[in-house]
Amino acid sequence: MTLKVLLVDDDAVACRGMQTLIPWEGLGATVIGTAANGKTALDLAFRLRPDIILTDIQMPVMDGLDLCRIIRQETLNTSIIVLSAHEKFEYARTAMQYGVRHYIVKPVTVDKIEELKRIIGEIQETNRLRQESIRMTGSGWFKELIRIALHAGNSECVEEKLHAVLRKYEELEQSVLIDTCARAIETLIEVLQEEHLEPEALGISRTALETLVVDSRTKQDIYKETCRLFRDICARWARLKQSNTSALIRHLKDLIEAQYSDLSLTVRSLGEQLHFSPSYLTGLFREHTGQSLNHYLTSVRIDKAQRLLEDPAKTVAEISVLVGYLDSHYFTRVFKKRKGMTPSEYRNLKLGARVEGGR
Repeated sequence: MTLKVLLVDDDAVACRGMQTLIPWEGLGATVIGTAANGKTALDLAFRLRPDIILTDIQMPVMDGLDLCRIIRQETLNTSIIVLSAHEKFEYARTAMQYGVRHYIVKPVTVDKIEELKRIIGEIQETNRLRQESIRMTGSGWFKELIRIALHAGNSECVEEKLHAVLRKYEELEQSVLIDTCARAIETLIEVLQEEHLEPEALGISRTALETLVVDSRTKQDIYKETCRLFRDICARWARLKQSNTSALIRHLKDLIEAQYSDLSLTVRSLGEQLHFSPSYLTGLFREHTGQSLNHYLTSVRIDKAQRLLEDPAKTVAEISVLVGYLDSHYFTRVFKKRKGMTPSEYRNLKLGARVEGGR
């Protein structure tokens, strides 16, 4: 695969020289753009997504070190090579803090081109292993491994496989481990959703899951935090499974009792409140009550409407809204389907019986 290179140097002559004198094609790379300062380079990096940024350090507007820092903060999958006339160790040390592994001192001689060739070869191997690791942690067999771990309430099999995958790449750039673990967490979220469960139902926000690996500082932290997450999720899943399903059904009924008048209350909105998919919640409710959740919600609303219809001061349109139906015509159709008469007929029947009983 040909690597895309972005050249960054405020010296236009030096930049043209690097572009024309370095045999990029022979190195397995191609120059996709040039920039005279870090700010322009950053804009191009977001737009062009280069595999390599070859940058000077001292430049106007934004220097090379700030460019390295921001590239790392934004977690762009870009390898940075610092090419500078400065041999000062402070520059190299600062660059290394920002994840830069390659520092070449100008001028670019034949020896430096050989060094550049070696570096590009390393980057190509890193990219190959990154894709391989992401493919592994996003594969069907890894997904099934996570599913087994969840249902067993034990994450050991996932941790062992992650350890085997990461150990293979532990000598490479930290970004490879970040991408590998991030993909593993994405796969975990996919499995939870396939099990009709959002991460929030386990007391963990999706945002926390997605930023956990990126916020880790070292390679060891990345591995430890990812394994801790899998252990935590499996333990929470086991506790959730052991919890009394009837308690969930009671809670669901309580929600309906409290919110039946809400015009936006639906099976979907109930699922969002409880962090379950509508299909899972409906299936669970039917399994434990023998009726659909929609049928139960409608029954509650019609029962409430029956009581309200005994008050002659309220119109049918007002009652319709009070029990969660904005359209009074639709409410009338639903009521008649359930009770065999319209709301007005039901009211007349009830009020007539009350008059007869009072004589």
